[in-house]
Amino acid sequence: MRFWKSFSPIFYLFAGLSLVVFLVSRFPVSNKLDINFLYWGNVFLFILSLVSFLIQQMGRNPATPQLFVRYFYISFIAKFLLVAIVVLMYSAFARKINKVSVLICMVLYLFYMFIEIRLALKEGKKNV
Repeated sequence: MRFWKSFSPIFYLFAGLSLVVFLVSRFPVSNKLDINFLYWGNVFLFILSLVSFLIQQMGRNPATPQLFVRYFYISFIAKFLLVAIVVLMYSAFARKINKVSVLICMVLYLFYMFIEIRLALKEGKKNV
């Protein structure tokens, strides 16, 4: 139960961003955006955040704070590399690259990372 309470800000971010993408798809501005890319990018970032959060929870041990820092950096680097690989695959296999959608997904990545770091700092304060 405590895990879901700690993870809830990321879930709310995912739900809110999914709602925004759905609402944007109804407006004429959606002709310039790849709505499917934005939707699946949001889902991908949510799943990565979930896995990253689980990795960080494995390293949560009050006796060894170095372990938490190590797991945090492992999750950060793995998440960053996976996002870079997906963007490279998209650019290699897409017929036409929608740069605006890619930039929006990069901003979404920053939102998810900001929430994740805030949660990690909050958990770190509880362990001290």
